[in-house]
Amino acid sequence: MPTDAPTTITVVNARARAFTLIELLVVIAIIAIIASLLLPALAAAKQRAVRATCMGNNKQLAFASQMYANDNHDYMGNPLWGNDYKGWLYTPVGGAPPDMTASPYVQNPVLAYQGGQMWDYLKNINVYWCPTDVTNAAQNKYWPIRSNKQSTYIWNGAVNGYGALGGGSYKLSLFRQDAYYIWEPDEANYYNQFPGQNCYNDGSSYPSIGEGLGRRHGKKGGLVTGFSGNVDIMSYAKFGRDIQAFPGLFHCVPGSPTGD
Repeated sequence: MPTDAPTTITVVNARARAFTLIELLVVIAIIAIIASLLLPALAAAKQRAVRATCMGNNKQLAFASQMYANDNHDYMGNPLWGNDYKGWLYTPVGGAPPDMTASPYVQNPVLAYQGGQMWDYLKNINVYWCPTDVTNAAQNKYWPIRSNKQSTYIWNGAVNGYGALGGGSYKLSLFRQDAYYIWEPDEANYYNQFPGQNCYNDGSSYPSIGEGLGRRHGKKGGLVTGFSGNVDIMSYAKFGRDIQAFPGLFHCVPGSPTGD
């Protein structure tokens, strides 16, 4: 009797180890569902991060403003209502904001910021900009006709009585501490109402629905900064109501019965 038994070879069907088309479609569907759940959360997280950065910028601007007032007998910086005097953001050149698209500023933008009253307390160009602010014509059609090409933010012209004090300003302590003086204007809203005109101010604004409150941070509301240094998210409806109060949180010229 032979001692060597025949060897049995088991052949495994390769098709049994492969995914079927239905199984692949199920896996793809599951991945798509997970992605659809995660993407909005990621987008919301990114938006919160951008908003936090912008709020930080506003806090630094408010702190710089308070430091400036401390060093100047409580007088605030000039809001740049008009272009005749040195202001918080820049020193006017020929009655206009520095032309950031021309020499010497296009080569060295810092030169324009150094002319502003807040620069000595900030020393960082990024503080002047919301991360969502697009500064080129290809992505922002308003950019070429925008006067203020140095900052996303503006100051309330109430700081110098809407020009009544010229290059001067009121003392910080004279303002209602629950009132507001820094915000992001809504350039798209202004452009749609006044096509062909400069859709951005020169560094200050009159609180009205014309330039409005910027919509860079979603439907919840825009950022506003108060004289006390607080940075709040204000709903667009509240902004619309508050700018109609004379005097109020925006029309807040000290001693004026109307706030203007």
